[in-house]
Amino acid sequence: MLYLHSSRQCVEYFVTRGSSVFMAALDAKRAFDRVNHVKLFLRMCDIGVPTHVIKLIMTWYSNITMIVK
Repeated sequence: MLYLHSSRQCVEYFVTRGSSVFMAALDAKRAFDRVNHVKLFLRMCDIGVPTHVIKLIMTWYSNITMIVK
């Protein structure tokens, strides 16, 4: 709930100052728990996903810890 409140404050801050705000969210609770990430990234390269997008996702997942309850 804290994340929702912080996100809302951030959006309100920029909107009141005339900026556009773009947000994205990913519920990865079950999406990547059994995926071989190396194969996933190689497949993304094979199908033409831009390198900067792959690097962003690799960086994101390299330092993340998830617990599914």
